Amino acid sequence: MANIDLKSCTFCGGEAFVQKSRIDGIVRFFISVVCRVCFAQTGNYTKEAYAIEAWNRRGDDGKAD
Repeated sequence: MANIDLKSCTFCGGEAFVQKSRIDGIVRFFISVVCRVCFAQTGNYTKEAYAIEAWNRRGDDGKAD
């Protein structure tokens, strides 16, 4: 996926990256987004776009109180 735009970490403001993992013995990849500083992360997703969407979504989804 070209041109990945990840928001900074909600918890510490750190930079995030997309992590791709393969489970041993299973031909299946799981993708998550992880903070480089505090290691907060999304759940595991089968598509990179889903992991990025989950990471970039904030608790308030941009809505004011």
